[in-house]
Amino acid sequence: MRILFADPIDQGRVDRLQAEGHECVVNDLTAHELPAHIPGFTALVVRSTRVTADTVSAADCLELIVR
Repeated sequence: MRILFADPIDQGRVDRLQAEGHECVVNDLTAHELPAHIPGFTALVVRSTRVTADTVSAADCLELIVR
């Protein structure tokens, strides 16, 4: 699974997911920047970044949004 973290996250959590075979990309994105980065990811994890309709429309293989 390709996972995009739109907000900073503890590296230990990322390491555990990567150890399970997941590809993780951690960024610090705004709601405006997110649509350009979401293509190709199957999961999106956000803490404070707002997920807009533009982001969902730009997602080509998104299966899961986690907050």
